[in-house]
Amino acid sequence: MIPILNVSGIGPHLAALLAEKGITTAEQLAATLPTALLEIPGIGPQRAQTLLTAATLALKGDPPKPTKARKPSVPTAIAIADEVETAAVKKAKGKKAKAKKKKLKKKAAAKKAAKKKAAAKKATKKKAKKKAARKKIKGKKNGKSRKK
Repeated sequence: MIPILNVSGIGPHLAALLAEKGITTAEQLAATLPTALLEIPGIGPQRAQTLLTAATLALKGDPPKPTKARKPSVPTAIAIADEVETAAVKKAKGKKAKAKKKKLKKKAAAKKAAKKKAAAKKATKKKAKKKAARKKIKGKKNGKSRKK
């Protein structure tokens, strides 16, 4: 008798589900009808056929055919670490971008304030020149009238 765990494609979880149906060996699995396997959660028509073929091969002593490597359904520690690292990098980039944006806003505000200040200074100088010109004209008028 070949234990059910020696059949390709069957792990501890599926072995436990099969044991609930009374299937604990490769011989019992090979003798099971595909419709009986379809009653087990997580087993569809294609997987039922694959399991029956794997059980038959296990009985013959043939090694299972290599299958395509699948991504694990449960994230590995490395995958989780990569996701955390990626999230941290994204967060750092976001903070950097925010800081840069804030710095640019500050710079633009300072430039705007400097322009305003320069315009105010220019306006003040213009007013002072006008005032001086008026005084000069007033002084000349006053001086001419005195000479007469």
